[in-house]
Amino acid sequence: MRAKLQVHTKVETGAGEHRQVQVQFTAVGGPENEEWSRYTPACQLNISLKGDLADRYEIGKTYFVDFSPVEPTDED
Repeated sequence: MRAKLQVHTKVETGAGEHRQVQVQFTAVGGPENEEWSRYTPACQLNISLKGDLADRYEIGKTYFVDFSPVEPTDED
């Protein structure tokens, strides 16, 4: 299943090596998100990112998140 999520907020703490950004995503409707929104009309995803990785995500921009099963391995 594929969900279309939009960056809703970004909260930054710390600086330099200690910089951390909490990024909150919310669900977006639309044709490419029809399967997702039909069964799950709401979603909220929060991730904490360190360093420059947080700069890749901009408030108001949308991103796809794919949910697919992981097959167990001998290590699980």
